[in-house]
Amino acid sequence: MINPLGHLDRIILRSGWTLPYYHNNSSGNAPATLAVVVVHGIDRNAHDYFRSIIRAATDLGVITRTLIVAPHFQIEQDTRETRDAYWTDSGGSSWKDGGGAVEPRGLSSFEVMDELLVTLADRNRFPTLNRATIV
Repeated sequence: MINPLGHLDRIILRSGWTLPYYHNNSSGNAPATLAVVVVHGIDRNAHDYFRSIIRAATDLGVITRTLIVAPHFQIEQDTRETRDAYWTDSGGSSWKDGGGAVEPRGLSSFEVMDELLVTLADRNRFPTLNRATIV
């Protein structure tokens, strides 16, 4: 059974900092052939966006072969772990505009998305994945 709330984990970025993300990858699933990366909106409610994609994939009957990933771009006011990267909601360090993080200084949210997609493209980790969609 897939947890509709997902699993909250952290990806370790090349910078050594981390980024929380929700995912449905759990033991017992068929190998994923499709990945959906869902980026939250201005409210940074990644868990809500994650759940909506879980529902859609379930309704379409593709949930057992779909890996759903929802990164959570945090800001200073969020409850973060020590090494979690964080941005602002506006200006030059805005996560939604690809701006550089407050910590680690200058890490673009677009770079984070690139790292996430490179990870998904790794055939050693995801040998059956043949398509990724960003929502």
